[in-house]
Amino acid sequence: MTPTVAMRARRRVRLVVLALGVGAVGLAPALADPEATAAGHEEAYGLRRAGKILPLEHFIRHAQTLYPGQILEAELEHKAGRLIYEIAIADRDGHYQELYYDAANGRLLRVE
Repeated sequence: MTPTVAMRARRRVRLVVLALGVGAVGLAPALADPEATAAGHEEAYGLRRAGKILPLEHFIRHAQTLYPGQILEAELEHKAGRLIYEIAIADRDGHYQELYYDAANGRLLRVE
């Protein structure tokens, strides 16, 4: 049996982000990149309050504008000296997208 997009996405989901208010951020371990480390929620909250990263809501709105669908995961990672938001979406057509954003300036870095 060939796995469906939804089945593959479920396997890849490390943490579903439900909290979008007050700068709360759900974060998961960075399994895909051995050089990446996930930021903890307290660290993310502190960075947001200090103005060093943009709010998660900004990235989720932008990602859903590009790929309307269900957010499967959102995580903040340290990669190559930068803070990167990774947003995973299952779009309305059943395709799985991962969008990577620079958390400090909001720039979309890549889509996989």
